[in-house]
Amino acid sequence: MKIDKVFNSQVASSTQRPSSPAQVETAGKAKGLEPVISTSNQVIAQAQKELAELPEIDMEKVSAVKAALAKGDLKLDVETLSSAILEFHTGHE
Repeated sequence: MKIDKVFNSQVASSTQRPSSPAQVETAGKAKGLEPVISTSNQVIAQAQKELAELPEIDMEKVSAVKAALAKGDLKLDVETLSSAILEFHTGHE
């Protein structure tokens, strides 16, 4: 199959879409429209901001677990742990 050049290939659009957020804001103000942000969107945005500020690993908890293991306060059942890891990664018991 051969594809030839197509001249004047612009598609006519019945409505023009703004190409930038500034144009969207200007277009909305010109028509008297105000952006509406729902309460749930505000809550989600706030939660995402707070999550982004948290460290990925809670080093205080890691240190506490290491200390408890070292003291013998926390018993580690290697067999149960290895079975859980195997089941997680293979889907088998």
